[in-house]
Amino acid sequence: MPALLKKPSRRPGYRNRTVLPQALDVTPFEGRVDHFPAVQLELVSRTAQEKLYNGLIGAYHYLGYRQGTGEQLNYVISLPNRPLAAISFSAAAWRLACRDHFIGWDDQARRKNLPLVVNNHRFLLVLVETFVEKKRFHGTCYRAANWIGVGETVGRGRNDRTSTNWLPIKQVYLYPLESNFRQRCQTI
Repeated sequence: MPALLKKPSRRPGYRNRTVLPQALDVTPFEGRVDHFPAVQLELVSRTAQEKLYNGLIGAYHYLGYRQGTGEQLNYVISLPNRPLAAISFSAAAWRLACRDHFIGWDDQARRKNLPLVVNNHRFLLVLVETFVEKKRFHGTCYRAANWIGVGETVGRGRNDRTSTNWLPIKQVYLYPLESNFRQRCQTI
């Protein structure tokens, strides 16, 4: 009997179309930080503003916009009426050998405690993980911000059940947000 394979959530290469608002002000500005109004962080997931987030990521992020897998928290960071940045967090990778080894997880502890980890999808929290494409970037900003390099991916995506979908190798960085993150993530 052939093994049952999980189908990918969408066809390979599929990209959602995104559009930036026509009235979006993208002119450069400069000045002292204390001369600007307070920066706002707005959760836009499942709101009308999520289209702005999608458009910003589609237009300015080197990977473009793709519908994420699992739960997502999408934010737009802005001055009043002027978006400055977009950031998204999503569910952590289900199984990641170097991260799991670094934390000290066995399968049971990982199953129970994975919700304590969040993926910096395009930028709780006990531990944050992110992936840096090794051939394109060196992870300098993450290392400078005290993220910990714990290893590399093997070049397979989450939907690759047959070891045939090779992807770029990525460095894995973790950022503990609590000093006792190992203890918190290992409780059963």
